[in-house]
Amino acid sequence: MYKRQELRDLPKLRGELVRLRQDSEELSRVEDTASRSELVARDLVERVSALKDQFEISPEFWIPELGLVTEEDWIVAATGNMDSEIGLRRAMSRIRGIAENRFGEMAGSALKGYWEAHNQQFPNDIQELTEFFDDPLDKTILDRWTIADSKTVESVQLGTDFILTQKEPVDGVFDTRLVIGPQGRGITSFHSDRTSEVLAALSRAYQADHGGLAPSDPLDLEPYIRNPAEQKAFDDWRLSHSPE
Repeated sequence: MYKRQELRDLPKLRGELVRLRQDSEELSRVEDTASRSELVARDLVERVSALKDQFEISPEFWIPELGLVTEEDWIVAATGNMDSEIGLRRAMSRIRGIAENRFGEMAGSALKGYWEAHNQQFPNDIQELTEFFDDPLDKTILDRWTIADSKTVESVQLGTDFILTQKEPVDGVFDTRLVIGPQGRGITSFHSDRTSEVLAALSRAYQADHGGLAPSDPLDLEPYIRNPAEQKAFDDWRLSHSPE
């Protein structure tokens, strides 16, 4: 037989049992969350390592601006799909883009300083900007960039006769082109001007054969390609828009 005191304690004991069960479930949830977080962190470390290794394997894809990026930048670049060749190329292009944008911030400030100190004139040579950077800069970075006529990149106009931009891409399909002026910056793809012209010409040819109707699918334009240059522009456009 239960004593009266024991019977009176039963609700309290039941409440304590419920609390212990809830604590145990919460602990399990915390442990599960911690376990998942650990797996995600380990996966990110492995992905960053794989991306860095790819640059070791293929040093021709490395650019000196990568010395300006942080570990967090590498994580951002490595978060996409890297299981395919296209995915890996995109990831390598992403980290290059981050690095070039980091340099672009510095170069924009230096160019503005030069512009203001020289009566709103562009330097004749990019090396003239050296003294206008806040910190010493690796000369090999400047070697990748040039002062160019603004018409070089018609899709980005900054209101000046000249611009600062990369001499050439590492990956002409996926790399972005940064256009820098003393009062702002713009960005485009290296093939955008060329592909826009080609796609417009192909679209006109298609419409001429279809009573003025525009194509419902860009792939409908392929039969209207007339030469290797148009084929290259079309292939670059298609690859740049392909899923990873």
